[in-house]
Amino acid sequence: MNRIKSFSKLFESKELYIEKVCSLYEDIKSIGYTLEDEGYDEPEYQICVVCVPHGTLQKEIRTITIRNSNSIVDFLTRPTYVLRDFRVCIKNTNKDDEKQKINVFKEEVGKYLELFKLHMDYVPEKYITKELWHSKYKFFNIKISSEYFMK
Repeated sequence: MNRIKSFSKLFESKELYIEKVCSLYEDIKSIGYTLEDEGYDEPEYQICVVCVPHGTLQKEIRTITIRNSNSIVDFLTRPTYVLRDFRVCIKNTNKDDEKQKINVFKEEVGKYLELFKLHMDYVPEKYITKELWHSKYKFFNIKISSEYFMK
């Protein structure tokens, strides 16, 4: 009987954090227009999960692009998927590698991050990180750690 109660509580807590992720996603999408106004593509929204693929004991980290709240629910309700973080990926659409243009991109991301923190004032800053990734085209990830969703 106690096992059933504890399993029920575990399921309820997972449902609550999935609701929180979906709610945050919808809220964040509403400020994506600020980057579009500056000429950047709409940010890509992602969840990063730790999972154990069927038939193995090896843990993997997967990054999944989110297109709607149903995607979040589909992935996070899988018993082998555990949320690691939620990400907003902002890509530099300028293909030139001029330092000045990269600095302008960094400034725009900085403005977006400030607007993000202002709009998402219910998310404590300790759960938000910003990372610059270098590749052929530079991009930023703004991450909200899973600890925020679990509290």
